[in-house]
Amino acid sequence: MFSPAKCLFCKTARTGRVLFHVAGLALLLLFPARVGADVVKGLYVGSDFYAPGDSIQSAARVSGFNRLFLSFLHIDAGGDITYNNTPVVQNGVYVGDLAWGTQLAALKTQPTDIHRIELVIGGDQEDASFTNIKHLIAAQGTDAGSILNRSFLALKKATGAEAIQFADEKTCDVQSAVAFGNMIAELGLKVTLCPSTNQNFWAAVKSQLGTNVDAIYLQCYANGADNDPYSWNKAFGGFKVYPGLWGNTDTPYSALTKMRNWQQNLGITGGYMWLNGFMPGDTLKWSGALSYGLDSISCLRIINKNSGKSLNLVGGGTTNASAIRQSRYQFENDQRWILLPTESGGHLKIVSWLSGQCASIAYSSSLAGAQLWTWDYNSDPSQQFDLVDAGNGWFKIKNVRSGLVLEVAGGSMDDEAAVQQNMDTGAANQQWRFYPLRKHVAGI
Repeated sequence: MFSPAKCLFCKTARTGRVLFHVAGLALLLLFPARVGADVVKGLYVGSDFYAPGDSIQSAARVSGFNRLFLSFLHIDAGGDITYNNTPVVQNGVYVGDLAWGTQLAALKTQPTDIHRIELVIGGDQEDASFTNIKHLIAAQGTDAGSILNRSFLALKKATGAEAIQFADEKTCDVQSAVAFGNMIAELGLKVTLCPSTNQNFWAAVKSQLGTNVDAIYLQCYANGADNDPYSWNKAFGGFKVYPGLWGNTDTPYSALTKMRNWQQNLGITGGYMWLNGFMPGDTLKWSGALSYGLDSISCLRIINKNSGKSLNLVGGGTTNASAIRQSRYQFENDQRWILLPTESGGHLKIVSWLSGQCASIAYSSSLAGAQLWTWDYNSDPSQQFDLVDAGNGWFKIKNVRSGLVLEVAGGSMDDEAAVQQNMDTGAANQQWRFYPLRKHVAGI
């Protein structure tokens, strides 16, 4: 079926599939072109997205996140709107950067993961936006002649945003929040909610706005650190929240494990991150944590032909530079691996199901004998591989940076023998087979 030297990772735009030949049978494993493509992965961004230039656009499109939350809008007592400290609407007329909408639209130009942009109002207990909204509605209402209606219609036309997110931590007035939400919906935008406390308030707003609200992003950090998504799901009548975490108080591994626990036990289908940084930064490792935690991904056991032993994450390590060696199969999560396309679609990355980190050549070395360990994915070629058919269901795993192939050092049969890269000799200790494991469930 394949020529011996052919790279077997061939993602096509039409199928997005990886074809393996296992135990003499053709096994078609379906991997999405972007893992987690069907789950919500939100990210709060700030002033660097007013307006996002070419470099920001490029970074956002391959960030792995699919919803961007532009924070924060502030509404003053007269109904004018600023984005952070920049006036964008005055007297019901857009006065901001005329390129903002075009540049935001470019974020959703294929190839991209971004499919939705939300504008966030409020953000902290000092912000008076929702108090001002309350007073403006009492004075003018929300019809087409009101300042709020004119201001948000102008903002919608200028930005092309799909939703307005309520992040009210100060006013918490049900009547005005519902009236404002209905106005937003009449303008053709969705309403989303971002609660941290005051469950009764948010439940009442969601109940009265009904399907005008299509997403609820629950803070599980800072003021919401003690929030239990189960309790909030129940308060919203079974509507599933998308829990959010903060990069200052979580690590990618803790974010992965929390999201995985919520996904498996509560059936959540999305989450988000609050990070203190700019694109591109380290967004890939955080979006990966959401993807591997939220998506039900098929896992593989990777077995060496010579020894019959499995690629093993030593000690279940969850930090950078955790060693990868061979070991006898013990039904442990540290022998579960995920093969996924890189962001360019041209190569593979080998991801630990347990830690969410990627198999990498130590120190990004191109030298023979350099060993394999895990590291947060950062697009380095030392973290990228091609599969080369070795015949009869066996493959060589070729590193993109070095051009060398993975082997068990010295052809050892021992547990904990090192896995390293070396020149391709065609030997059995340089050949690997991929055994599919059932989709992960808790405790397996």
